Amino acid sequence: LGLPAGDLALLLPGGALPPVRRAGRASSPAGRHAALRHMTAALAGSQQVVPVTVAKQRRLGTGRQPEHTRVSMRIRALHDGVDRFWYVHSPDPRLRSRLVGGAGCRVGREVGEPVGGTGFPLLAAELLLPGPLARGEHHDFCFAVHYHTDHRSDRVPASVFRHLQAQPCERLDLSVAFPPEATPAEMLQCRWRQRDLAEVWRSARTLDGCREYRLLVDDPAPGGYGYRWAWPAAAGIDGRRSGASAA
Repeated sequence: LGLPAGDLALLLPGGALPPVRRAGRASSPAGRHAALRHMTAALAGSQQVVPVTVAKQRRLGTGRQPEHTRVSMRIRALHDGVDRFWYVHSPDPRLRSRLVGGAGCRVGREVGEPVGGTGFPLLAAELLLPGPLARGEHHDFCFAVHYHTDHRSDRVPASVFRHLQAQPCERLDLSVAFPPEATPAEMLQCRWRQRDLAEVWRSARTLDGCREYRLLVDDPAPGGYGYRWAWPAAAGIDGRRSGASAA
């Protein structure tokens, strides 16, 4: 419709909090995300926002392991009093992730989903804003997810950078950067279905010697976006190994 993000939601009485999923669908990625968001609402009250822009920059180190992901966001409050944002992610436990606050937010509590889900557990990190937002107000903030890996381990995290966009937004900006001595032999841009994260589309994007790949999407529909890559055969690393994280 060409409206700024959040305009339609602001017209709805009571905001736009998604309904609780049926128990039969709770094991789906979308259902798990919804259930965890309702858990956080029970802890801190209503914190309804819509994302306006989302940018993620993943950087890999010399050991071909993820070093960090930097996240920059603009959100819009759907009611008065929004003073925090819950960042939901699913880090690979082998990466031992740690959130660090940046401009416009500081890290608070971390809440995990109940044991029993499939795949890596979902975590909701509380990002506290400098002050409460008014209804319709925008706020820009950034933070980083740092990873620590044991380079002696033979368990290599999957060669995938996948972002799950749960709500529509105006722009999604994803990038992944490699060190000069460790560039991928094959790079695929991929789309994943929201409800089960099944891959539904891929396209080759390999450029010889390219160290950084970037994906810009205007008005992205809910679903997974990102890249999958394979290392040169001599590295002995299977870039298609299962178990990717959605950070």
